[in-house]
Amino acid sequence: MIELKALVLDDEKDSGRIIFDLLQDNFTNVSLTTYHDFNTSAQYIDRLKPDILFLDIRFPEGVGFEIVEKCQYKNFQLVMVTAYSEFALEAFEFKALGYITKPINPLKFIKVVSSVIDIIRIQKFKEHLSGKTLETFEISIKGSKHLLDVDKIIYAKSEGNYTNIYTTYGSFLIAKTLKTVIESLDYSNFIRCHQSYYLNVTFSINYNKKIQEIELLNGQFIPVSRRYKDKIADFFLLKDKFLSE
Repeated sequence: MIELKALVLDDEKDSGRIIFDLLQDNFTNVSLTTYHDFNTSAQYIDRLKPDILFLDIRFPEGVGFEIVEKCQYKNFQLVMVTAYSEFALEAFEFKALGYITKPINPLKFIKVVSSVIDIIRIQKFKEHLSGKTLETFEISIKGSKHLLDVDKIIYAKSEGNYTNIYTTYGSFLIAKTLKTVIESLDYSNFIRCHQSYYLNVTFSINYNKKIQEIELLNGQFIPVSRRYKDKIADFFLLKDKFLSE
């Protein structure tokens, strides 16, 4: 599961405690930091680089929107948490995804944060798919070098100190560990699903949680270990949402 960072900027410490408790009870993949100093908040955002910013509007020193304007890092989703309902339009102009009024309604908070997290996860999934790419992968067999088309590699399987590279046109046993292969094939279409398997997700159809196996286009099934099952389930959930957009 994707781990997210959240930051609460509020001069009222009680609000931070309420948000902390709600996140801890309902969103185990979100870590929370609270900060109260208005004058240095922009610098703190730049340093922490949060995924979600819970921002109060009224501070003794100024307005919360000023903090957003000053910070350089802006790759976060904004959620306003305030006792003032009249700033909703301005919050919209700052592209806030949520507007929660105090006292905080737990059900509304959970609904808003769930939606925000879904948006962030889909965004990260899109970034993953559009990330690093590679056209060929060089292997050596009996001293002879060959270039494999990366988009034709289905998966790699560990065979002790060797790795079997399975492609659409055959398999190739090479004298490299899977760890070494992963370091060279650390690209956006590949994902680790098992201690012994490294999969090109473009060849996957479905993930069966009950038996913890991934079905491939060629009819094969790749096992998913307990260590990676949450990551794989998260990936296929995002994949389905992305494709349904």
